[in-house]
Amino acid sequence: MDFGQALLALKSDHKIARAVWGNARFLLLINPYGYSVKVNMAINESPLLAFIGLKTPDFFVPWSPEQADLLAHDWVVLDK
Repeated sequence: MDFGQALLALKSDHKIARAVWGNARFLLLINPYGYSVKVNMAINESPLLAFIGLKTPDFFVPWSPEQADLLAHDWVVLDK
């Protein structure tokens, strides 16, 4: 599937990945609804917004697609 279809699956709470990534990594929509972060400014708390997280063997890290990811047709849904 292409990235547009994969993004729709991601927004529907599915795990997605590129076939070339193997089994080591996948993407998940991280929705921290209800959480906030205390900051040392005039505003006491800042809400956290949803982001795409890349699951590595050890961590979830924020992820942004590269052009190759956007144009790829090897996206798969992992948890249908």
